[in-house]
Amino acid sequence: MVIEISDVLLQGTNLESPIQVALPAPITIREVMIELGIQHMGYGTYFVNGQLKKLEDLVEDQDTLMVLPIFGGG
Repeated sequence: MVIEISDVLLQGTNLESPIQVALPAPITIREVMIELGIQHMGYGTYFVNGQLKKLEDLVEDQDTLMVLPIFGGG
């Protein structure tokens, strides 16, 4: 699995994006973020293979997960 995470969300970790990990079985996006030590996952927007997803959605080894900070306008 390839994981691309915005530098804003990587603050406080020793990680650099992109990250490659092998997943033996499908797991939730939340579990991936916990394993990577990402503490501010509530401030992220999650895309799996280009589709918007929630933290409870599953990812598989062949997926690409992109994590961006929440953005909005008004």
